[in-house]
Amino acid sequence: KRYVILADEDHYDCIVAFTGYKGALGSREGGFSKLSGTIAVPGGNLDALEVDVNIDMTSVYTDADALTGVISGKDFLNIAEFPAARFESSSVEKSGDGYTVTGNLTMRGVTKGVQFPAAIAETADGLKVDAQFKIDRTIWGITAAGWQETLIDNEVLLKLDILATPEAI
Repeated sequence: KRYVILADEDHYDCIVAFTGYKGALGSREGGFSKLSGTIAVPGGNLDALEVDVNIDMTSVYTDADALTGVISGKDFLNIAEFPAARFESSSVEKSGDGYTVTGNLTMRGVTKGVQFPAAIAETADGLKVDAQFKIDRTIWGITAAGWQETLIDNEVLLKLDILATPEAI
């Protein structure tokens, strides 16, 4: 089986969101409104999932226009030079009530391994994936000089809420 991941102005079944924190400033929310990819389920076995997701970094948004500008800029996401990010799984293993997903995340031209817990289930509508985990943005070079660096902690909470629909045959 293969499932399609698609989020854009016409499809809202997939969400990649983030929350950044910085002490007394509280939290700031944002995400990416465009992503695409596939999830293959060889032999119908969820333990054998193969995930390949592309994120359109130019679709970044936050709860404050000024912050969106800072995050989009050269020092943080640098979307002018790196307009896409990608996640490719290397393994998915059953772990308790859920799964542990391991793979490579490429942002700003830097590929690093990540591992996170996820709830994965086949539903009548498709394949549902929910996950929340933190990454250290600095290992992908997402930093800034001066006062802008003080706006966000190094660790950023990523939230995935994805409904991948069956691929048309």
